[in-house]
Amino acid sequence: MLLTSIFLFLISFNNIISYHYNCGVPKRENFQAEIDGKKVDLYFLINSKGYEIAITNYGGIIVSILAPNLQNQVDNIVKGYQTLDEYIANQKKGKKVNSLLGRYANEIKDGEFIIDNKNYKLNDLNNYSNFDEKVWTAVQINNNELRLFYTSPDGENGFPGDLHIEVVYTLNDNNEFKISFSGTTNKKTPVNISQRLIFNLEGNHYNEINNQILVLNSNLYLPVDNSKIPLGDIKSLENTSNDFRQGQKLGDKNIENYFVLNKKNIKNLAVAGSLEEKNTGRHLIIYTTEPGVNIISDKFGTSIEPMHFPNSPNMGFFPSTILKPGHIYRHETVYTLDLKMK
Repeated sequence: MLLTSIFLFLISFNNIISYHYNCGVPKRENFQAEIDGKKVDLYFLINSKGYEIAITNYGGIIVSILAPNLQNQVDNIVKGYQTLDEYIANQKKGKKVNSLLGRYANEIKDGEFIIDNKNYKLNDLNNYSNFDEKVWTAVQINNNELRLFYTSPDGENGFPGDLHIEVVYTLNDNNEFKISFSGTTNKKTPVNISQRLIFNLEGNHYNEINNQILVLNSNLYLPVDNSKIPLGDIKSLENTSNDFRQGQKLGDKNIENYFVLNKKNIKNLAVAGSLEEKNTGRHLIIYTTEPGVNIISDKFGTSIEPMHFPNSPNMGFFPSTILKPGHIYRHETVYTLDLKMK
């Protein structure tokens, strides 16, 4: 009887390991390395409802989010790669996949801005949002929380001031995945940090997102020029193809727009929008303190990136992104994961 029980346990355990591997869980050893004398590793957040999130301290990349569907099949619902080397190779091609974005997530016209009558010119106009290339100090106390720390030194990429940043990732038993940002500086500096997360709720990243529905709490957007720089006006989405207030299937829609959220107070946590995949029942609601979201979507995935307006340092009537000494930068986004019956 004892031998039979042990045998059945081993079969079950092997099935779990095989299932775990097949549904897109990265191997930890593929993310263990030393870069610039700092250790890189993979960290896991786990809750009691079957959700698991893997994050590396290299660039704060969210490698996988495992979520069940209506049939209790678990899949990775974010696009990505199985090794650290693949992420680094894509970074060199200018592709930021599921990583932290900062110091300034989004565009600054000509990479220039003025603070207190002093002109600042950013060094690399193609990549002044380079937090994705940094090895962050990681502290994990339990299975529900991971903290990342990084100090961006004065002058890094041309930005003024030492910027001390803490990012806290938490996953609770209500299936709420929260990302909290905080920061301080010793000089006035623009700060606009976000997290890229490219979702394909079907879980098969080779399939198109034909059944994925996007809803946005926005009736305004920022028209931009060919360089993605705001033209200076804010326009209505009424009667446009990018009005998602009632929900639209994404399919092969290519979107790269900044949407202004309908919020009475931009410091409050409020609903930004949602994603739903009909076949699997997976449903994602996004809450944020930010005044808007940048949407990047193609036929294989969608990234909803809460952040401040593009080019805010040069647009006096946009919400300010200038962090002052003695003040604290704060940004919080919550992704609530659940299932909806067909």
